[in-house]
Amino acid sequence: MNALGDLRVYAIRSALDQIVGADELIDAAVRALVEGADSPSLPILAGLLRREEDQAQELFRAVTNELDLAPALPMDLAGMRWQLIHWLCESIVDGRAKPEVAGDSIGDFWDQMGYPESLRPFVAWVSEWNDWDPSWDVERDHYRQLIVVEAKALLNVPWPPTQVNRTDL
Repeated sequence: MNALGDLRVYAIRSALDQIVGADELIDAAVRALVEGADSPSLPILAGLLRREEDQAQELFRAVTNELDLAPALPMDLAGMRWQLIHWLCESIVDGRAKPEVAGDSIGDFWDQMGYPESLRPFVAWVSEWNDWDPSWDVERDHYRQLIVVEAKALLNVPWPPTQVNRTDL
């Protein structure tokens, strides 16, 4: 995903009251500039120093408005959550996110979305990752690999996969 896509995801996360770190916002702003995006507040956000990070959220809101990245009102919460799940799956597959960390976030959405069957494997494999014991006959990394496999499979079905049968994956 490109930097504008990441900024859009961060706008969705913010709309869902999730905290997006200043470092993530600044990094995405720098990448967006390099990719050719332009808005009045974007270079200011990209140029923030560590001691100025407290300004990042306000500048980010300006950037999302200037680039029309903010979610439309009224907000489709389920749709925004599926967009974030898709982004998390992409991040798992392309190596930008640790599978167990992104899978844990997907597990949070599973709860919030009424337990769609298509997300159950993430919950199971992340649970196994978290509960793993060295006495088990399987390496812990095996569960990380299973999370990656689930992310790839989920990306290969029509979105949003609210009623996906496990045989479709």
